[in-house]
Amino acid sequence: MTLLLYTMPRLHELAALNIEDISMSARKGVLVIRSGNGDVYREVPLNPSCRNALEPGSSSEVSGRGRERALFVGRRAAGSRRGR
Repeated sequence: MTLLLYTMPRLHELAALNIEDISMSARKGVLVIRSGNGDVYREVPLNPSCRNALEPGSSSEVSGRGRERALFVGRRAAGSRRGR
């Protein structure tokens, strides 16, 4: 939720984020949005609150994803359809 509030990506941009789209250090961070409006590439700076939320092990959405490339992984298996 913190990432959504501070960086304001569109929902489809947020859903398309991969782990490699985030670059962080102790003092700064950048979120790369590759599939923006009109396929425009942009970099969004990450403030300390966003960096803390994205630290490994800080939240259930980010931690424990195994070998997934996606930043946010849903509960359903890939390819499953809603309503079934």
